[in-house]
Amino acid sequence: MRHRDTQTRVALRVSLLYAFLAAVWIVLSGLTLAVFVHDIAAIEKLVVCESGLFVAVTASLLYRALRRQTRMLKKEVEARQRAEARMHESEERFSMIFQSSPVGIALSRLSDGRIVDVNSALLDMVGYSREESIGRTSREAGVWICPEDRDRFVEGIRRQGRAEGIELRIRKKSGEEGIVLGSAGVISLAGEAHLLGMGLDITERKRAEEALRSSEERFKRYFELGLIGMVLSSPTQGTLEVNDEACKMLGYERDELMHMSWAQVTHPDDLEANYAYANRLLAGEIDGYTYDKRYIRKDGKVIYGTMSAKCVRGADGSIDYIVSLIQDITKRKEAEERLGSTLANLRKAVGGTIQAIVHVVEMRDPYTAGHQRRVADLARSIAADMGLSPEIVEGIRIAAVIHDIGKVSVPAEILSKPGKLTRNELELIKDHPLTGYDILKDVEFPWPVAEIVYQHHERLDGSGYPRGLKGHDVLLEARIIALADVVEAIASHRPFRPAQGIDVALGEITKNKGVLYDPFVVDTCLALFLEKGYAFE
Repeated sequence: MRHRDTQTRVALRVSLLYAFLAAVWIVLSGLTLAVFVHDIAAIEKLVVCESGLFVAVTASLLYRALRRQTRMLKKEVEARQRAEARMHESEERFSMIFQSSPVGIALSRLSDGRIVDVNSALLDMVGYSREESIGRTSREAGVWICPEDRDRFVEGIRRQGRAEGIELRIRKKSGEEGIVLGSAGVISLAGEAHLLGMGLDITERKRAEEALRSSEERFKRYFELGLIGMVLSSPTQGTLEVNDEACKMLGYERDELMHMSWAQVTHPDDLEANYAYANRLLAGEIDGYTYDKRYIRKDGKVIYGTMSAKCVRGADGSIDYIVSLIQDITKRKEAEERLGSTLANLRKAVGGTIQAIVHVVEMRDPYTAGHQRRVADLARSIAADMGLSPEIVEGIRIAAVIHDIGKVSVPAEILSKPGKLTRNELELIKDHPLTGYDILKDVEFPWPVAEIVYQHHERLDGSGYPRGLKGHDVLLEARIIALADVVEAIASHRPFRPAQGIDVALGEITKNKGVLYDPFVVDTCLALFLEKGYAFE
């Protein structure tokens, strides 16, 4: 269309130029002939020449004019083609951006709100197909949970020309509700006003924000619940918040604690451990720690507390803040101290009682004086070298000290008889583990002392007495005391034979390792005598 208009304008210019030149020529040539020529024949010849000359001149002028206009037309056509190419390229670029944008985009007429175009992101957002969207209004598609939101949105755009960052609630085709961050502006296409709207689905973000808000509210309620002292602190900003229970525990007002360092309320003797844990936490070696420490209240009273600290890190791994929980355990500590004192007194009393029993047993059997003490010392040393806990080691020592308590039922003349025992006498002596068990079974010990005494003559292969227990049916404590009993008995003097020496004793347990005696116990005992220089006192 534009090309035809340009051709028309060129033709009009050429026609006007030709008419102008012809008129000028006719006027000038007529005046010239009238003034200078009076011969008719000559005039006719001149007219012919004049016509030829006119044709030649006008042809030349027209040629030049047409050539100039042709060049201008060509340039104009080329410029127009370049502009159209740029426009086409721009349209393609816009279309590519429009369709590939991760943000939902819709183009609709401002006059009636009908959708002209929509990109894939928006279709995915609302769940409709292109065919279901083009030519319809958003109200007809039913995407507005509250249609009034759409009216206010569009009205605001009509007044201001644009809208930015407005949260809009929509309903998707599936019926699911969502939240979109909408922006829009008015643009002109082909002389008609259109609305270019963009929307970003922020449903998940809003849900996450709501979950975070709920979590923060729950944390705040828990923080102020008062079940335990709580403190929020930052490596760079110090104390951020303390709850009422922490203030009550330490005797300070909230404003006072907010401007104090924890070193000021920590007992001086616990500062080193406090700093060690805190430095490891800040260095990233640990994410949290728990330990008992002492605090100094505002009134100067020392209290005990269990302090648990846990750091909360940001996305870059840096510490955002540290949550510290403090529980007052002063009453528990005081009770533990009283209990410890009571247990110490109880153990002292039990120890005295046991020593009295031992003394009675040894008075009735002077030939085995000190036997139980030596067995107890060797059994304790074996147990300690085996890596058993101090509590178990102590239980073994106590059981070994009184392991022959059942011999109080055996007549003294049998116990001290220098010759060989008869069968009946031997059977009577073999009853002493059971007698010892009966004596001790109702005594409350922290360890199974009665059962250990009952088993101290059992053997690994079941050949022992009084019950013939085998393997791991025999308590480890009893296996240790049994071995110590054998080694001490062989190495020491007995009424019916002289001492055979430690080498014979160690040879006996080596020969029967894994048969009568526990292999680990045997190896530990051998190492004590042969490598560590252990000897009976």
